[in-house]
Amino acid sequence: MEKMSFEVFQENTSVSKKNMIRGTHFQKFPYAQSKLIRVLKGKILDVFINLRKNSRTYKKWFKYKLDSYTQEQIFIPKGFTHGFLALTYNILVCYKVDNYYEPISER
Repeated sequence: MEKMSFEVFQENTSVSKKNMIRGTHFQKFPYAQSKLIRVLKGKILDVFINLRKNSRTYKKWFKYKLDSYTQEQIFIPKGFTHGFLALTYNILVCYKVDNYYEPISER
């Protein structure tokens, strides 16, 4: 089993209304970020796409439902774009990242 290292540099929260889509986004290298996503209130459909060209799942997309009831978390590594659809009212999402936000790197 491979050991994972994840040092939190920043914690962010976002608030969304039902049916709001937070479009997929990422930061390109060298400012890329891994993310640990958790829903503090409500339920979302999380979607992420692999943009790592040397990966066997390159350009494949994945989805996962997260909610505040189960308190599950999902880890999204560097090289993935990420977004979500708010499935309930008054969504509160927390995501921890392993690199600081850099506007010039945002895509």
